Amino acid sequence: MKKAIFIGNSFIYYGGCVYTGRTWKQDETKSINYTARQDDRAYFYQICKQYGIDISVTDATHGGRVLANFTPTGDGAEYSTVGIDLLGGYDLSTYTDVFISEAGRNNPDFIRDIEAVMSRFTKHETKFYYLIHNYTASQKHNEIYSALPYLREKGVKIIPWGDLVYDIWVGDAEIVDAECKYNKNSFIVKQSARDGFHENPLCGYITAQMCFTAMMGISAENTDLSFCGEVINFEKYISDHYGFEGSTTNFPEILASRDMKQIKKYCDEYLEKFN
Repeated sequence: MKKAIFIGNSFIYYGGCVYTGRTWKQDETKSINYTARQDDRAYFYQICKQYGIDISVTDATHGGRVLANFTPTGDGAEYSTVGIDLLGGYDLSTYTDVFISEAGRNNPDFIRDIEAVMSRFTKHETKFYYLIHNYTASQKHNEIYSALPYLREKGVKIIPWGDLVYDIWVGDAEIVDAECKYNKNSFIVKQSARDGFHENPLCGYITAQMCFTAMMGISAENTDLSFCGEVINFEKYISDHYGFEGSTTNFPEILASRDMKQIKKYCDEYLEKFN
């Protein structure tokens, strides 16, 4: 049986790759329900299930956290979980696959911080993956990109889902004979003056799919996408995350369109290009 864990922040969970807030709640003492978080069944789990992969998925994502928050010293002073080890309630010696993502910053200590997190996993066969999100791609965070050769040398697989969606919305990755039109709102929420950078469920699917493909070596080509609208209520999601300055989105139409055949192909191609 495989055992996967996702470590990071809202750049992993916002689009539904994992389901933070749905499978756990902090209690009155601000402790973390580690048990509930080890049974995440959002997009990544659903793809694994579709292909018959026996897996448990742990959601260790927390909004606003940087990688340095996942060390044994515990959470930062600015959070309600101050001093609590965000990974302290999991048996880190049991995980087969570890997916990691930094926050939306150009961290000059990125290599130090990701190595500190990776060193906590003691199972010899554990495989590591680094997720490049859309904000890293759009802001061209050089500290992250310059570290990729080092990570590859260490055996870490790169999952460039952010590069893929950014390239599509700016037109660098063309959808030939497209059924739908593409812009930033196709992939990214626009719910307030402060939040026009989090991924939506189309991105959530792409993230989960690229993680699965990197882990299993199975092409994205034949994945059935019907689970996406079953896991997340699209109508409610749009109501909650769009509307600022009259913003709209067409991500449900894209997920249902023939364009997804090319997007799935790009998932495979971008993984190959970055690894």
